[in-house]
Amino acid sequence: MMKKTMTKPAGDVSRAPKTELPREQFTSEVKKRAYEIYLRRGSKPGSDVSDWIQAEKEIKARYNIK
Repeated sequence: MMKKTMTKPAGDVSRAPKTELPREQFTSEVKKRAYEIYLRRGSKPGSDVSDWIQAEKEIKARYNIK
């Protein structure tokens, strides 16, 4: 069974090396970061989607994924 990976598009290879990250690792890191954001907000409910989106942006930036 092949693992799905997130990859940086080939269009802009001059600024950063291509990064591959297994989807399971990406999801795990996003989940952890979203929880950290939730805690930082004081554990108040109602912003789970925005926490997740912010976490995705941060993890993608960390691994140079577009």
